[in-house]
Parts: sequence; structure tokens; C-alpha cells
Amino acid sequence: MKATMQLPFFRITFSIAFLCLSGISQAAQSADPLSTLPADPQQTTQPQWVKAVPPYPLTLFSKAEVDLNSVKQGDNGQITAWERDTYEELQQPSTDYAFQIGEAHYLIDCNDGKYTSLAVNTRRANGDLVRSVPMPESVQKYVADVPPDSLISAEVTLACAQAQKNWPIDQHYDLHIKPKHVATITPLTLQEKEKIGQAIAQRKETDKRNAPVAEPLLTAQNGKNVCHTMNGVDGNPSSYELCDAQAMFSHDVYSVRTGGIIFLRGIDDDTTKGIDGVFYGSPIRLQCEPVNQLADGVTNKTIEGAIQADRMSSKKISFDDEVRFAILTNVVEIGRHCTLSNTEGVMAKLDVVSP
Repeated sequence: MKATMQLPFFRITFSIAFLCLSGISQAAQSADPLSTLPADPQQTTQPQWVKAVPPYPLTLFSKAEVDLNSVKQGDNGQITAWERDTYEELQQPSTDYAFQIGEAHYLIDCNDGKYTSLAVNTRRANGDLVRSVPMPESVQKYVADVPPDSLISAEVTLACAQAQKNWPIDQHYDLHIKPKHVATITPLTLQEKEKIGQAIAQRKETDKRNAPVAEPLLTAQNGKNVCHTMNGVDGNPSSYELCDAQAMFSHDVYSVRTGGIIFLRGIDDDTTKGIDGVFYGSPIRLQCEPVNQLADGVTNKTIEGAIQADRMSSKKISFDDEVRFAILTNVVEIGRHCTLSNTEGVMAKLDVVSP
């Protein structure tokens, strides 16, 4: 039966990992016109997309692929690799955008048969990038067992085999997947369902109270460098402009300028903690704190399904942690609060919203 539920894109990669329950990997070179498009825009080598073929028919996807040329060595014998899934149907996680191609950047431990996701991309069917976002730090640290005989195991098998080929004298890349875990799915109790409803309501209330953005706004635009005058502490326009380039909310370049001259620049990940510089001999700092909200369309059923999917893994956590994790992976970044400060305090501020 073809899957019809539309999941928020933060959840898609992890949900599929536990929902696909049988399979092996076979390699087949992709002939898709998008085969020359790497998932990572910084990748300089030509991608080599190879199909991951489990022994059961895919229903949600028309195909899944791994870019063998994206396989890189990491620390402690780990590797990273990009995979790409092409959906049978258009996915629309919010009213703002839709996509048909999902890409995930995996961190893989072949020796221990574990993996996690570092970042996800969403694209239109023609390959145009819709969004590119890093996974939250807590999700990146959530290293799960690779389910045997699964779509994820098919993808991981390809990546680890390529690592063995690239670095044959390194023993870290002999893939070991743990014996199949037979999951017994226990239906959620009425009390657990009530807790989920309360957690969602609390999250939505928190999102409202946080007053995500305030005008005037810098509205980012995909692929463009957009600037807007920052407000001074008195609420009047200041002499500083804040600029955002790329606008995919992943490695966007933020800069501050005055009189057309840039004196502070850094990517969004760095601005989260703050980037420092010097302005006329005095220390200065730009900090842009993320504004996150529960994704549109997330319901009790969404969270219940995510929890049930996680319970099919061998990792056991408390119910409260299951709920927190499920909600966290359905949270999206909608903007940033940016402040420009010196040693005397805040000089200017401006909120940024996603396109």
C-alpha cells in the first residue's frame, strides 16, 4: 500500500530508518538527469549516485541513492556520506513550501553498525534546492543501530563498502550490523496519548509566548544577498545594515556593514554563539539566536507515529524522552533574533525570517 502520510522534513529520514524492515543492498548506477548534482553544494568532485536496492518494493520512494564520491573519513573510524530519496508523491510539510526529493548527510560507524543524520536537504523535482538545514545537536548525537534488512542498511552498506575500497588498510569499515531486532509494538495507552497532547499544546503555547519576530524584518531570499537597516536601542534606524546571503538557513552568511563597508561576517552556525570583530579599535559582536517553532501540520498522530517508529529500534528510552525527542525532530527554524553589541551593550538589532 502506498504511503500517503506527509511528515515534516526533520522527521522523514529518521522515521524511514525504522519503518523499513527488510532488505539487502545492491549497486546500480543512476541514470537520472540529476545524477550530476551533488547534495553538498561545497562538493567539488563529480557525484557518483548509486541506487540502494532493498529486496522489497519501495512505496514512499521511487528510488533511494548514495553518492559514493561523498564518502569521507571522520574521527574514530567514522565516515560521512550523502544519500538521496526521490518521493513518489509531492511532500508538503508546511503551507510555505513543498518538495519531492530529500537528502540526508549521514554519520556512519561501520564497525558498530550505527548511524545518525547531520543535515537534511529538500529539493523540487527539478533539483532546485528548497531548504538545507543542519539537524539539531541533540539529534546529531542520537546515534542509533542500523536496522538489519532495511532501506537504511542498504544505503549504509554502499557507503561502508566504498570506504573499504577507498581505505583498504583501515579495518574500521568492515560493516557490522547487529542481528535483527524483533520489535514488539505496544499500543500507546490513553494516559500516554494524553501526555502527548499536553506536550504539543505546551510547545505551541511556548512558541506563541516567545513572540518569534518583530518588525521591521530582514526577509531572507533564496540564493540572494539581502540587507536591511538595523534598529538602534531607541527604536530608530541605526547606521548599521544586516545582510543575509544564501537564505537556506544552513550556512547562510551573515554580515554587518556601515556605509557599504562590511566589518563583520560569519555563517549562521557561528552567529548562534556570536562572532567577534573590531570596529574602530573597539570589540564588537554579532549574535543571531535561532527562533524555532513546531512545524505546521504536526498533530498528536504525527508524534504518536514517530514514537511507535522509534520503538522499533533497539534503543530504549523513557516515554518522556520519547515525547521530547519526537517533538524536537518536528521543530523547524523560522527565523533569528540578531543583535549587534559592543562593550557597553546592545547597539542595534534586527529579526530575520526565512523565505
